[in-house]
Amino acid sequence: MKLFRVFTIIHGIRFLSNSSTVGYYYIVMKIKTGVYEHFKGKRYRVLGVAKHSETLEDFVVYRALYDNEVSKLWVRPVEIFKDTVELNGKKVLRYKYIGGRI
Repeated sequence: MKLFRVFTIIHGIRFLSNSSTVGYYYIVMKIKTGVYEHFKGKRYRVLGVAKHSETLEDFVVYRALYDNEVSKLWVRPVEIFKDTVELNGKKVLRYKYIGGRI
């Protein structure tokens, strides 16, 4: 059995973990932190990317920048976060990056 050193960078911080999984190591998909606008107009601040503890799927962790009675923190699979949707007959990003300090 081999041990792999896995470096993951989140918010510019390097994390080190050891994995006993033979032949595999997992890297967090990159998502720029900052403010994004949902295609419906609401804004969110992306805090980073987290791994699902069972599947190791990447999830974007983000916070609503408006009053939301259901929750302030949300998670969404990276693939869905980066996906496009159809709006008025055109394909647009589900979440569009606005900037880091808005």
